[in-house]
Amino acid sequence: MRHATQIQTNAFHRLDADLGQVGLFLEPTLAMANRSCVPNAMVQFIGRTAVLRAERSIEAGDEIEISYTGM
Repeated sequence: MRHATQIQTNAFHRLDADLGQVGLFLEPTLAMANRSCVPNAMVQFIGRTAVLRAERSIEAGDEIEISYTGM
C-alpha cells in the first residue's frame, strides 16, 4: 500500500471546470519539485501537457517550489 500513497502524494490532479477531477497525472521530473505553502512556481495544464511556470523571479541556485494544494 505504500506505493499507492507515494503516487497520490507526488501526482497532479487533472481538473476540468465542468467535470471536476478527470484524471491523475504522473510525471517523475515534476514530482521532484519541492512543496511549499509559499510556492515560487505552479503546474498548469495546457491540453494534455503539464507546464511548470514561475510565479515570481527564481534566481540561479534557488529551489523550485510548488504548492501543497490546488490553491
